Amino acid sequence: MASSSTFKAPNGNNQASHVMNGGMNSGLTVNLHPLPILNISEHWNRARSSSDPRPKVLGALLGTQTGREVSVTNSFELVHLASPVSAGGPTDLTFLDQEFLSTRKEQFKQVFPTLDLVGWYTIGQEPSAHDMHVHKQLADTIETCVFLLFHPEIPPSSQSLPIKVYESAFTEDGRTEGGLVPLDYGVETGEAERIAVDGVARGTTDESLVVGNLITQRNAVKMLYDRIRVLVQYVSATVDKTIPVDHTILRQISAVLSSLPVMSTPEFTSELKTEHEDVQLTSYLTDVIRQLDALNEYAEKHHQVTRSTGEGLEGHGRTRGPMNDWAGRRW
Repeated sequence: MASSSTFKAPNGNNQASHVMNGGMNSGLTVNLHPLPILNISEHWNRARSSSDPRPKVLGALLGTQTGREVSVTNSFELVHLASPVSAGGPTDLTFLDQEFLSTRKEQFKQVFPTLDLVGWYTIGQEPSAHDMHVHKQLADTIETCVFLLFHPEIPPSSQSLPIKVYESAFTEDGRTEGGLVPLDYGVETGEAERIAVDGVARGTTDESLVVGNLITQRNAVKMLYDRIRVLVQYVSATVDKTIPVDHTILRQISAVLSSLPVMSTPEFTSELKTEHEDVQLTSYLTDVIRQLDALNEYAEKHHQVTRSTGEGLEGHGRTRGPMNDWAGRRW
């Protein structure tokens, strides 16, 4: 159990640590996926490049919870409002835009129906009073609210991730206290995530950033295509009875297909139809331009042959005229 300590707040005031030394955690296990970690890092890099000298970075964590195990697989940024309070308390407390949070949560739910809001993240060394204020706003609506603190100024020599994970402190009778307790966490990756992380780690030393991103996406799509082709070949061989039926593998394939999001809304259908028509129109225009170029080349060659034929007739003593031109063409 971490002990209480003090730290230097950004505004220069000493504040007591909000990490409880007498609290208890609920036995929660947290597994972090690479995507939210990369999202948080990218969010911080954009924030510190802005004109704001003290940018506030806040975001929501999406994932799944099975029993006392939480898997954090995605994230999105949060909109916040600063509101001054009366003298004697913290100033510029952060208030979340609840309407924006609800809208974004519903949007992600449509695309990723299995993911729920499991917590939030921010930037800092230790939890502050401002962080506790935000945590309470989310803990009121999330049964098990995970708080991830990202510390970007950790020394490069450190062998651990610059991340700390907390949850609300509990007493022995199960009641929550006004503080946080640290949680152990692990990093969990799937095959597709390992491919993406490997592409990011390679960097873009010889190409531009755009080219590097396109190459990474192409490699990921190619890998996905190869895996799908293997599944199609296996199912086809099973249908043709060239290989024995393995119901375990077939159930796994069915589970993968069932987890894919299905978009059947009119807006999605209309947008897909529009993009398909644009692609077809571009293909038709390419064919027309190619045919016009071939026709222009044919007309140029025909003109050269006609001109050389007329000059040959003049070399044989024929005079130019309408009849001679007709006779030349007949000849």
